[in-house]
Amino acid sequence: MTAWLWILLGLVVLTLGAELLVRGAAWIAEALGVRHMIVGLTVVAIGTSAPELVVSLIGASEGKIGLVLGNVYGSNIANIAMILGITALIAPITVKESKIRFAMIWLLVASSVTLLALFTGSYGPVLGTIMLVGIVLFIYSLVHRERKARPARQDRKPTDRTRGQVALHIAMVPTGLVGLIYGGQWLVDGAVVIATAIGMSEDVIGATVIAIGTSLPELATAIMAARKGHSELVLGNIIGSNIFNILMVIGVTSTIIELPVAWTDQGMRTVCGLGLAIFLAFMLLGPKRLPGSVGTVLLAVYVAYLGIEVFW
Repeated sequence: MTAWLWILLGLVVLTLGAELLVRGAAWIAEALGVRHMIVGLTVVAIGTSAPELVVSLIGASEGKIGLVLGNVYGSNIANIAMILGITALIAPITVKESKIRFAMIWLLVASSVTLLALFTGSYGPVLGTIMLVGIVLFIYSLVHRERKARPARQDRKPTDRTRGQVALHIAMVPTGLVGLIYGGQWLVDGAVVIATAIGMSEDVIGATVIAIGTSLPELATAIMAARKGHSELVLGNIIGSNIFNILMVIGVTSTIIELPVAWTDQGMRTVCGLGLAIFLAFMLLGPKRLPGSVGTVLLAVYVAYLGIEVFW
């Protein structure tokens, strides 16, 4: 009974945290003239990737390597197939930002690193360091491109903002992030207790229960953003989170402890994650629109993936 209470509490805190984060981030973006896409790719993406980082570091410290990689790979699959699927069913996602092309290239590169690790057999300190350099370059490139584009938008009419409004909305962002992290952790703790009780293995728990749990911040944030019509924030959050999950979470973890990668354990997840990234790139670099029908397809793919994880 206690586990179910933790799950309920986690869901409530997650929802409140997502509401605060989206409201604060969107307001700040509009006030500063920064695109929602950039905020989603950086501030929101880093914050919603924090649960994956925490879980991975804990798993690595306890020697649970399957939990670490299962969490990251499973979360990335859930981000695209489950979260974008649900979000597209709530409201079709339309993207006007040219920076989606830049972000998708980085997502494809990051996803290709997982394929490289599959062939080499591990993530070691050297590859981990290269991945961390990559995430720094990604953030630097985003900031640099945004600064170059900003002069073209100087004719924006400034909005009246009081000090109280500024302080309130800035405070919403870290408060929302704390809610997402703690809410996700409480939900995961309760779900793991229940999953273990019914006999699920550690590896499958990492790729399913924990992956879904640590993806709930992205889901909560995406639903709130979609309801408010912030499509760029939704996609920026998902794409940025997947990039950070691979380059930052695995990068940091693999500099601490080597993470072996086996075809039998991570082969299907690697192929599925890369395939979904390619599919998303194809959809967004073409019509730049994700209608409800695509959402249905993505959810069907995720249900099939879960079936393979649990029953294969």
